[in-house]
Amino acid sequence: MYIQFKDKIVMTDKTFKQYLIEVQEQDSDSIADAKELVTIAQNDPALYKRQYMPIIINLMRKRVKSVYDHTLAQKLWRMLIDNVAKTDAGHMARHKWPGLTRSMAAKDIADQELDNMENGEYDEVNLKIGARENTEVTESDYQSIHDIIQAFPKEVIDFKNGGDIMDHEEFYDALYSLYLNSGEMPYGVAKARDGDPSQWISDKLDDELLSTLSGMRSGRKNGEKVR
Repeated sequence: MYIQFKDKIVMTDKTFKQYLIEVQEQDSDSIADAKELVTIAQNDPALYKRQYMPIIINLMRKRVKSVYDHTLAQKLWRMLIDNVAKTDAGHMARHKWPGLTRSMAAKDIADQELDNMENGEYDEVNLKIGARENTEVTESDYQSIHDIIQAFPKEVIDFKNGGDIMDHEEFYDALYSLYLNSGEMPYGVAKARDGDPSQWISDKLDDELLSTLSGMRSGRKNGEKVR
């Protein structure tokens, strides 16, 4: 990339986004906002279990295989930070937490956790794929999505009204376990390796609820009794 300074053009190996982050890092307000996002992310027990530790485990496995990429690590942490921003500010997240501030926060966590991994902070974590780690959700008592919908009526209503599924831990855990154990949710997504599990579950639940509503309407048209 080329950056122009006054009448000179200087070549740099940084992307323009990285350059902007470095410029913004000089601003005290941006630094404070990024640190606040990091603090929120690291002090949310539910988020820590569902997404933070799975990212740590994923990155540690990459380090063991010598394929760790710090730039890609920052992208994983950015997904987590986006969740934090959305949970904190809802539809105003883009205004309260601008993209560059989120990227700064993601970079801060990536740098911090790389230091932690190098210093042996997570040496006791079980990296075996399929192991029952603390981040693993236990097997579900619910056999179908309909069982879950009937068991969590208030949570379903809140979700339909635009609520965040992450606000309801037991509801989320039941859905996570159901979709993971059934094989519907890709393992890489479940472990926050190839995507955001909370977003995947939210999208899937949207489809499930639309399908259920469509079935009820079809049943009424055919004169069937719908429970």
